Amino acid sequence: METIDAFAAAYPLDILVAENENADRLSTKDLLVQLGYLPDEASTEKDILKKAGMKQYDLILMDLRIPDLESVLGLSNPGPTITPIFIAIAGAVPRTFKDISLKARMDSCITGPMDRQELILQLKACSLLAGKCIVKL
Repeated sequence: METIDAFAAAYPLDILVAENENADRLSTKDLLVQLGYLPDEASTEKDILKKAGMKQYDLILMDLRIPDLESVLGLSNPGPTITPIFIAIAGAVPRTFKDISLKARMDSCITGPMDRQELILQLKACSLLAGKCIVKL
């Protein structure tokens, strides 16, 4: 098993944390930094669209409360590029949140408080799906 300081090297991803609540955004970013990632962050739909227009992200961790969600979920760059994976993130929410996030065209969801092991599993899967995973499974 990989050490935690080598995690991001083994499962590389370009990540954008899109959360309009400052404390939640910083908490998610801190977890990712502890795993060795250097995620970008955005707090509004305009920030998300601007950053996604400048950089190809493998993963966007996004709060469903972001206004104008539809324009954000329509992200894709022209040409033979990979559309980012979207994972909905939320604090204490009802069990129906998974259904809501899937209806919103999210690829997956993580409910809070954010579980480190759940995040690790999601990051491993995303790295594999993005074709960047260097760990032999």
